[in-house]
Amino acid sequence: KAIAIHEKKCLVKQMKYKNKKIARRPPLENAKSLQERNAMARRAYTTSLHVKCSGCHRTFIGEDKLSQHQTDCDDYSKKEKRRLQQILRRSQRDSNSITLENNTDDTTSPS
Repeated sequence: KAIAIHEKKCLVKQMKYKNKKIARRPPLENAKSLQERNAMARRAYTTSLHVKCSGCHRTFIGEDKLSQHQTDCDDYSKKEKRRLQQILRRSQRDSNSITLENNTDDTTSPS
């Protein structure tokens, strides 16, 4: 009975807060005990709502909390810095190769 009441209230919340993510209901019919049902519900909640920081791997409920965390996360900053440096190196390498190609084209063409 209690789960039916809870599910009805969840549906009302989903209608009220359309932009807010709400955990999807797991297939609880397969659960053999109350503990197993609770474990399935918790897994559904954590996998559908939590987002992981790519730096320190902590989880947060919602993208806004994650972005707030990432401003202070040292591990994320280091990884992001490395990623940006790699992109910069690649773009410099690409622009250098384009410049070299243009220079070789100029020297080989007859004047």
